[in-house]
Amino acid sequence: MSPFQPSFKIIQTFFLTVLIVIISLSSSHAQTPELLVRIDDTVSYSNDGDERMLLINMSNYADTVAGFNMWLKIGSPNIIKFMTNDSTVIDTNYWQCINWEGSDCVEYIKVFPFLPYDSISIDTNNVEMGIVDTINTLISGWQAVDSRSIDGLAYDILIVGYTNINSPPYMPGIPPQNNHIPFIKVPYEVLEYPPHGDTFNVEVIIVEYPDFFDPNSDTIGIAYDTTIDTSYFICNHWYEDTICLNWQQTTGPPFDSIFIDSNHLVPYIDTNLLILINATITILPECIPINPGDVDGDGIFEISDLVMLTNFVYYGTPPLIAPWNGDVDGNCILNWDDVIKLEETGAPFAECTCPDPQWVCCRGLTGNVNYDRYDNVLVDDLSFLVDYLFKGGPTPPCIEETLINPYIDNTTPLVSDLTHLVNYLFKSGELPDNCPE
Repeated sequence: MSPFQPSFKIIQTFFLTVLIVIISLSSSHAQTPELLVRIDDTVSYSNDGDERMLLINMSNYADTVAGFNMWLKIGSPNIIKFMTNDSTVIDTNYWQCINWEGSDCVEYIKVFPFLPYDSISIDTNNVEMGIVDTINTLISGWQAVDSRSIDGLAYDILIVGYTNINSPPYMPGIPPQNNHIPFIKVPYEVLEYPPHGDTFNVEVIIVEYPDFFDPNSDTIGIAYDTTIDTSYFICNHWYEDTICLNWQQTTGPPFDSIFIDSNHLVPYIDTNLLILINATITILPECIPINPGDVDGDGIFEISDLVMLTNFVYYGTPPLIAPWNGDVDGNCILNWDDVIKLEETGAPFAECTCPDPQWVCCRGLTGNVNYDRYDNVLVDDLSFLVDYLFKGGPTPPCIEETLINPYIDNTTPLVSDLTHLVNYLFKSGELPDNCPE
């Protein structure tokens, strides 16, 4: 018996076990995020004007989105800022009483205007009103979309939107969808460009955590954890020193009574249900005009160009003669987004891009092992990785997509990556790792 046979049997047994798991578990048990919000990476150049547009996309997989508030911040002030207008605003605030003492309210909370409220306050403020574009977006036609800079310097912007306020016609909200229509568009202004040959990279982040809610005003992406809640009470009116006629809750000692709730449910944002993907704005000194799709450089976009670009996006080779003509979204990256745009009739194209757009196959989260164009993480990806690791199957087109385990720094896929993917798909495990920078 060869000394290598026992090792092979162990691998074969593991492979068969994985196959049994795949066959026996229903795909309905796979974990699916409820909401994904992603800011698209973008590029600005010194010769394309100072005002540019940031695209924010949203995929809601389970619930209808009827409103939101989302706070964006710029990581490197003085290079870019959001577009704003100085304005005097009259704010109407709606308050609901949560603690009454007789006819007097001693504690209020602020609520949305369409919820029950007990009081209204009106404030006049000088603010930096943000500028947003809702034309041809998922929130086009919403009754209320408001935005403003919290720091007053336009380096951040808080955006709030409601499908309906009080009057008809009533908007239905955004039903579950996953398409290429932007959720909202946010213009920004470039304040400084790099010298020739240099690059500025500015991060735009979604401040944790935004609030997206359904038509019942329930926050999407909420999970609950059981904790022990301790409440303290002090007696305001004793009868014969033994019976309390009036209890008042207090924050802690001294107290006359204590109540411990061992099954207190505390809501929190589950990052497996709500996924946020930030963006990088790349500022470059020059921009090359694009002839959309003409990657062979003969002056005409033909089916053969689309085939060449598709092969390059999938394999990273052979090199394209005019790669800038394939970067039709103008973000200095060649990937499936460019192929999809070229295939869509009437899709808008960028006017120019950098001279040498890079092939970047992994975007967002890892796990798209078979590198399908819609960046899905499915059982097919698990099967592809099993074949590659244990059966001599084809090499994954995008190795970065296979580096799934966030706790190991590796450059090729390992069994731990496969285990992480199984846990994510079938056992509500942690999300796959982010794609490498």
